[in-house]
Amino acid sequence: MKYLLDANIWLDLLLGRAGRDEVQLLLDTVPNRLLVMTDFALHTAGIYTAKRSPDVYMQFIEDLIRNEIGVVHMPPTALRDVVQKMAAYSLTFDDAFQYVAAERFDLSLVSFDSDFDRTPRGRITPAKGVELWIAEQTRPPSP
Repeated sequence: MKYLLDANIWLDLLLGRAGRDEVQLLLDTVPNRLLVMTDFALHTAGIYTAKRSPDVYMQFIEDLIRNEIGVVHMPPTALRDVVQKMAAYSLTFDDAFQYVAAERFDLSLVSFDSDFDRTPRGRITPAKGVELWIAEQTRPPSP
């Protein structure tokens, strides 16, 4: 299972918000090769941090590169699906973008945003992601 980390996951970490420790536990537990973000989330993190804390944003970029966190891109043709999901599930553009990316790349969406609970794919919290990862590691191999 690969995890798509929503922009709010990164923002909680970067801005020291309430979910910071939960996010850090996910990052410390789940292998980096299984963590993905959209380029939209990467830019969102820049919008919220680069001006007021450029050093924090630069360190974030360096950490992403060093840890080889995956970044997925959606072509303009995928934006049709984004608009459709906005209408179908009453999502904002940014939430629908993340949802379509998770769907398109078959990723588990990790978010603190309960709006995703209205969708068929849903979402998991960082704590649930850790729980699922640990359970996967302790599951006996199938014959």
